[in-house]
Amino acid sequence: MDATIKVRHAMASIRPNVSGHPFWIQCRRELVRWVQVNQIEDFRDCPIIMQTMNVGQGGYTDIELEQLPESYHHILHKYKDTDDFSGNSIHHAYHIYQYELRAGRSIADFDVIVEFGGGFGETCRMVHELGFTGQYYIFDFPEFAVLQEYYLDTHLDDYKCVWNADMETVAECDLLIAEWSLSEAPE
Repeated sequence: MDATIKVRHAMASIRPNVSGHPFWIQCRRELVRWVQVNQIEDFRDCPIIMQTMNVGQGGYTDIELEQLPESYHHILHKYKDTDDFSGNSIHHAYHIYQYELRAGRSIADFDVIVEFGGGFGETCRMVHELGFTGQYYIFDFPEFAVLQEYYLDTHLDDYKCVWNADMETVAECDLLIAEWSLSEAPE
């Protein structure tokens, strides 16, 4: 089945949620509407993705790129039709690098990672490309989970990811990733 049709079906089968913060309810609805009329391969052009998950080519990404070791460059995506690395990729890689520095160990050595708010799956992709083989959990809205699964299936051959698991299942983890999500979540 065509990827766009598969994603459209998956999103259409999700029961609309009327509880939660009005901004995120609207974002979820807009993503579903956008997917119904556009090709999923172009999801980065979706206004909701641009607004909520795109750091662009900010000046700080140049500084972050300078601080990233060369060994990280293979996980960075290029920015649309250029030889420049995507600001988003740089920013996510920089976060992973900071996690490694502070933990004093490689991301590949973690056993269980929990990500709260997985964006479109970029951090999960990078972690796996850096050699992580443990269990990865993402907690997110179902519409974004569909997008994440599409993105990861497109970019990774082998990965272990569970979406919206029972909280008891992930009571203990080596690393909790929440790059922007905790500040956006209600108490």
